[in-house]
Amino acid sequence: MSDLSKLVLSIDTDRNGKINYNEFLAMCIDEAIMSNENYLQFAFNSFDLNRDGKIQREEFKTILKSYSKDFNCN
Repeated sequence: MSDLSKLVLSIDTDRNGKINYNEFLAMCIDEAIMSNENYLQFAFNSFDLNRDGKIQREEFKTILKSYSKDFNCN
């Protein structure tokens, strides 16, 4: 299992295979996560597919589509 898959699973607290809005917000404001620069850089790099220092809409969509297939989300 990839590090990104582990991250997604750790956010999915109700274990339904989907990250709902509340789970996403909780992850975003978790003080332990927000204070770890390495973790934040890893998360950013996971979405910055072309490594240009920016996350474009298409990159975000690509990641979400990839994980919707991994977790059988529609």
